[in-house]
Amino acid sequence: MTPPYRPMSKVTAIVLAVLVVVGCSDPAEDPAAGQVGKAHSAEYPTGAEEYHGDAETAQPDVFEAHLTMVDRPAEMDRADEVGASSAAEYFLFAYTYAYGTGDTDPLRLLSGPECAFCSSAVAGANEAHQGEGYMRAGDPMITGMSVSDSAEDTEDYLVWLDVQLPQMRTFDADGEVVQIHPASEIRAGLAMLHTGEQWLVRGATFEPAS
Repeated sequence: MTPPYRPMSKVTAIVLAVLVVVGCSDPAEDPAAGQVGKAHSAEYPTGAEEYHGDAETAQPDVFEAHLTMVDRPAEMDRADEVGASSAAEYFLFAYTYAYGTGDTDPLRLLSGPECAFCSSAVAGANEAHQGEGYMRAGDPMITGMSVSDSAEDTEDYLVWLDVQLPQMRTFDADGEVVQIHPASEIRAGLAMLHTGEQWLVRGATFEPAS
């Protein structure tokens, strides 16, 4: 049975701005490419530490509300900047949902075939749930967003988002916390393409918030 969905929180306002093109389609040419590849390994998020605290206060129950994916927003049906920004926000929820559950389907459906960032994230989420261990995560908190037309022929819009990624926790087969991955604030840049039928992410960067 498909689990019930919950609505996605919305940014209060979308600020339309002219953005600097950052080469999202080719992470190898992006100055943040090293950070992107590092972020999407099985050790993501960086800064993870072994947990030695009281397991009684760190059970996975606090993450149970996030085991279902948020609703797909109706605005994603639009082929304009509103649709692009909604799809970008949905992508971030699919990202943390994949790491928190091992279900990468929503993330893969939004990922373009040329998006190295996306395929690395899918591989990292799958690896985090291999064997008897698993990971749990909350939802991202999006505090700001801006969107502009892309200068690339293969992309429609560039969307920048200010995001607080949630804390994530790695558990062993007994349900004990073995690592805590701290929450972090990032600036996410997504190159969005509308195929005529749906939105795809053609490339992405995650940069530490300044």
